[in-house]
Amino acid sequence: LVRIDAPGHARVNLPVLIERETGWVQDEPVLLPPEGELGLDDAYVPAGWFIFGGDAEAIDPLPRRRLWVGGFIIRRHPITVGEYGEFLTARHDDGGADAIQAFLPRNVIDADGRKLTWQADGRPPASEPTTWPVIGVTWHAAVAYAHWLAGQTGLPWRLPHECEWEKAARGVDGRLYPWGNFTDPTWACVFDSRAGAAHRAPTSEFDSDVSPFGVRGLAGNARSWCWNIYARGGPVSARVEVDVPRATGEYRIAKGGAWSATRNQSRSAARFGARPFDAFSTLGLRVARPWPAHASSASK
Repeated sequence: LVRIDAPGHARVNLPVLIERETGWVQDEPVLLPPEGELGLDDAYVPAGWFIFGGDAEAIDPLPRRRLWVGGFIIRRHPITVGEYGEFLTARHDDGGADAIQAFLPRNVIDADGRKLTWQADGRPPASEPTTWPVIGVTWHAAVAYAHWLAGQTGLPWRLPHECEWEKAARGVDGRLYPWGNFTDPTWACVFDSRAGAAHRAPTSEFDSDVSPFGVRGLAGNARSWCWNIYARGGPVSARVEVDVPRATGEYRIAKGGAWSATRNQSRSAARFGARPFDAFSTLGLRVARPWPAHASSASK
């Protein structure tokens, strides 16, 4: 892991893969975000190649491939109950209860396995901690949150593409989990990580569940909706383009482990498909944005 520090710029983590009898060539400049570009909860993933797929024990595995994705910034943690509540409250203030009906979380489970119901005005259930990742949102609701956040911040937030998510989780070396190739259930918020009933945890817990880029909560707690449509064979091109999904009913990709997940379901190459209007007690969201928007805004 190369750490790059330069005056006037944010520190950049650059994972490097040198396989047996090979060398390493950085065939493109590494762009460094200027100071102030990254928020406290932002992690930067530089453009470049990484290992995608190649884990036969993951759910819905794909063959090992070397793919390229452009640089992007991804939130270090998933969106929490409290953050999602701010979005719903803002929509309610603008348009009333009808404006948020389609975006209210559904199938939400508390620590005792009981179903919880969000309030009609967008407030979360009193017994649901605001530091837990939000769950029970549809793909359309997740997209709406990202669009709202973009409007609030003036930054082009959206859902991450599955290849962006996987690179943020695995680095470039094709590791099985964000931290490496061996796992222990106490390292992420999964089904058997603690005694008693399985449930979500605050996003600040399980600090072992962290990737080479410093992104947290990728192997457990809550899965994330991804931007792209589910394609059984995965990306078509070795250079991944984050295009605009069609507005029809195709399945969308979800990635990551969850509070009720088994070890195989928590492997970083695992893929899940879901209809964009469905909501699950394991599925929430995280946001990302391309960076740089214009190459001239960065230093090489």
